[in-house]
Amino acid sequence: MEENKEQISRLTADMKKGDEESFRKLFETLKTRIYRYIYRYVGNKFEAEDLTIEAFTRFYENREKVDPQGNVISYIYSISHNLVVDYLRRYKSTVSLDEDIDPGTVLNEEKEDRKVKEVLEILPEKDREYIILKYLEKYSNEEIGEIKNKSVDSVKGILKRARKKLLDILEYNFNN
Repeated sequence: MEENKEQISRLTADMKKGDEESFRKLFETLKTRIYRYIYRYVGNKFEAEDLTIEAFTRFYENREKVDPQGNVISYIYSISHNLVVDYLRRYKSTVSLDEDIDPGTVLNEEKEDRKVKEVLEILPEKDREYIILKYLEKYSNEEIGEIKNKSVDSVKGILKRARKKLLDILEYNFNN
């Protein structure tokens, strides 16, 4: 994890006291992680940017509920996840997995992202979320546990089942 918990706790405590600069620093510290997490679900740069800003707006609006000594990152991820779920419920039928993410500049990385997204779409939401955090966002099991408020053993178990489902899906699609 790039940022340390003490810094995030301090910034959150200051933000709760009305220090807007602390909120800006929190945003700058965490925005890339939250953006990548949302982008992996929605697959659209502009929608991911909007949802990221909305997540931080809701975080700020609900700052009185935030415990600076608690898991602030988990709280922001929860807000982000709820926004993604709402977005996908509303727009799932209009989102195409084959659409170009950035027209005119189709890079190999974008093609890979689409392929990964197509496979991940088949997984149940809970499994998809853990796979994204572990393998695409590169979080350790401990960090995932903090984000999801789960024990490391629970995270390992969920990841093991999710990997099995993913392998089954890949094997089925490869053989058919």
